[in-house]
Amino acid sequence: AIEKTRLLVSPEENGMLTESEIEEAKEGQMPKRTGSKYSRCGRTDKGVHANGQVVALYLKSAFPMSARTDAGSDDEPGDVLQEESLPKNSLDGLECFVLPRNKNKKQGKGAAATTPPKYQRKTINEYDYCKILNNVLPPSIRMLGWCPVTSEFSARFSCSQRTYRYFFPRRNLNLALMAKGLDYMMGRRDFRNFCKMNCEQVSNFERVLVSGKVVSPQLAYCVSSKCMRTVEGSSFLADYS
Repeated sequence: AIEKTRLLVSPEENGMLTESEIEEAKEGQMPKRTGSKYSRCGRTDKGVHANGQVVALYLKSAFPMSARTDAGSDDEPGDVLQEESLPKNSLDGLECFVLPRNKNKKQGKGAAATTPPKYQRKTINEYDYCKILNNVLPPSIRMLGWCPVTSEFSARFSCSQRTYRYFFPRRNLNLALMAKGLDYMMGRRDFRNFCKMNCEQVSNFERVLVSGKVVSPQLAYCVSSKCMRTVEGSSFLADYS
């Protein structure tokens, strides 16, 4: 339930939820994808594989919204636990004060407690998001790690550099000529003639390529040798190669 958990970044505070989604959250339902602020660094076409792909989204946290800091006393909790104080991984536990679960509310009983519950000292570890997701993902997709980010972070627009590697058979290709042609593409260039035109979503067709090279892993010439072309840039347009 949303009211018993903490979002790593609150979508309601940042205006990401619609009015209906806010009501659903109050009723204990997780926000839809539109309210999770989901973003990805890039997309891959059929037959293309991404290594080190980055996604960002709001996630449920193991720390309740009512959790308080340890004020140094055995019985008295401190201030409300802030997001920046949460653990940055799933291994480091954090000692804090939390309220016990309301069993009457969980069971739907109408009788309310006559005395407010007392905070309890407890050590909590953040959810192991990688383990949870890898249990439901296919073996070809693995989550390697996670970290908290700010509400302004976007996996797509906050990315400063991307690297593309294209593998192809050596055959009788002129690698030196390919490398020379790749040099002409370095710097800021307009790639509108090399991409799928999508004027509704893309208005700037200029991209900056910072480096590129063509390499052959094997020194001895062989038509079946696997070669690689590497291109590094700030961002790329769809369907250009």
